[in-house]
Amino acid sequence: NKMLKRGDTDKIKLALHTCKEDLRNCEKAFLRLLRENKEIEQVIKKTGGIKVEKGVVNNLPQIQNLEHDVTIFLTSSKRALQSIANVLNEFYGISISNARFDKGITQLKTLNPSPAYLLELLGEFTVLINRVLDLRNFQDHTPKKTVVKNFHITANGLLPPSWQIIPEPEKPMLPEMHEILSS
Repeated sequence: NKMLKRGDTDKIKLALHTCKEDLRNCEKAFLRLLRENKEIEQVIKKTGGIKVEKGVVNNLPQIQNLEHDVTIFLTSSKRALQSIANVLNEFYGISISNARFDKGITQLKTLNPSPAYLLELLGEFTVLINRVLDLRNFQDHTPKKTVVKNFHITANGLLPPSWQIIPEPEKPMLPEMHEILSS
């Protein structure tokens, strides 16, 4: 155990352990959704598509517990981000709450010397961090709303599960989840 100039090693270890557990929960939710999505795609391919009888779609395949797994993914993602913020809080003596890294960047810039590499890294991830926070926060809070859609039919055909923050356009969910996990 090394002594830190600033920060509590036990708090840092706890934050890192919590982050790891939350990322595992994200991965588990993503893999459940991905597995069901692939199974549905195989069934659609095997049966030759979706059957429409007299203008009605019967038995449109759906991922079970989609909303639940999306909530687990987004909640765990936000918690992992907050755990990372807690580590930065300990190392740099700043106060990032609710995973608001924009506020942390402002605080880090006032340090002498400011951590240039960390500021650059946080700058690169700002858009993705804000996307995760917005998707999660607008599940429960206004003025915007996160909408999760299962497999659905539009004029353009069958669309895979998607999410969107109203009024933005919907985006395929699984590729974006993969990007979040890979970053």
